[in-house]
Amino acid sequence: MPDCHARIHRVLARTLFILILTSSLAFAQEHTNRDYEVAITKGVLQIETTNYPDAIDSFKKALVVKPRDKTATINLGIAYGRSGNLTAARDILLKAFKDDSRDARLRYELGIVLYKIGEQGEAKKHFLAAIEGTSDGTIRSGAREYLDLIAPAGSRDSKPFSLNLLGGFQYDSNVILEPNNPSTTGQRKKDWRAVLTVDGDYRFLQSEKTTATAGYQFYQSVHQKLHDYNIQQHSPRLAVTQELSGTTKVGIKYTFSYALAGGTHFSSTNETMPFVAVNFTPASLTEFHFICNKTRFHNSTLFPLNAEQSGTDRTGGILHTIKVGAGSNVTIGYDYDANDANERYWSYRGNKGSLGFQSTVGIYTASLAASYYDQKYREVMSGYTEKRHDGTQEYSIDLSRAIDKDLSLVLSDLYTVHDSNLTSYEYTRNIVGLFVVMRL
Repeated sequence: MPDCHARIHRVLARTLFILILTSSLAFAQEHTNRDYEVAITKGVLQIETTNYPDAIDSFKKALVVKPRDKTATINLGIAYGRSGNLTAARDILLKAFKDDSRDARLRYELGIVLYKIGEQGEAKKHFLAAIEGTSDGTIRSGAREYLDLIAPAGSRDSKPFSLNLLGGFQYDSNVILEPNNPSTTGQRKKDWRAVLTVDGDYRFLQSEKTTATAGYQFYQSVHQKLHDYNIQQHSPRLAVTQELSGTTKVGIKYTFSYALAGGTHFSSTNETMPFVAVNFTPASLTEFHFICNKTRFHNSTLFPLNAEQSGTDRTGGILHTIKVGAGSNVTIGYDYDANDANERYWSYRGNKGSLGFQSTVGIYTASLAASYYDQKYREVMSGYTEKRHDGTQEYSIDLSRAIDKDLSLVLSDLYTVHDSNLTSYEYTRNIVGLFVVMRL
């Protein structure tokens, strides 16, 4: 009997030990999970409140509990990046990328860090992959904004050829072919018109720092009633861009435009535009440009004095774009314009200021713009006693809905108020349009 009792005691003791050990392990695991979740939650909140040093400590604690955890690693890299320690952020995010190269959020955040360091080419690859790898509208629009800072929209695709088609209808409350000479017909005319634009680009040169493209745009409008105002325009172009550094690009664009009005030659224009684009901050792009237009106008039955306006127009200006949040940006612009026409009373000096805002939320994009253009003419026009002085206000809104990846529906409105000290040159105009835009 004593042996039997001893064996029972030993079994009970072992069972009790196993239960205590199991309970301890379960408690320890629960405690570990709780510590991890608390560290992650605190770290995310600390990033949102810009307390980056404490966020770094929190995510490090989470990684002590769960080494190589993807969530903790990505957030640690984000915290380092936000704090300004870009080297540490890059190393941590690259380590996470080796473990999982398919995570769109990871590639987006890695792209931001590489962009800030100046590794534009690598950043571009990650932004493109992020767009392809997720349906999250915030990540996709954010990646597109950084791609626009790296390169103008339309030049960022891997394919060398792109084609954009636009078709739709406009209602014009005051059809004017040449805004500088609105009183030609002597009366206000309104009409509907159909509009078609075909715009293509071919990138025939692409190296690490140099890009060269050739393009062509065709425009055709067909009015319901005012057939003399039907416009057809052909515009071939060339552009070359050279990257000087991770934040600075220079380039030059040349465009030739040949326009017909009512089937009659209206004008020919040679436009040359050298420019410099600089990222002074990661969330901004500043473009300095100079535009030289040499235009030859041709007389017609409707515009018998059109050729008098032929001459050279030189414009120098700046356009500054600022990212103000995920999917949103603000543009501010200024241009000084010097126009020298064949007849001096058509020559003028102008100052133009502009302000724009664009925001994308999911499949919707809204664009708002306003500008004021002040023009002072240099000589007194025939039949008047004082020099002409015009002021033009323009307000526009475009609302776009993405139907598919390469298909959008656009509703637009442009309202113009043209004031002048010469009454015959005053007018207002409102153009409302509905378009389908397709990208191939």
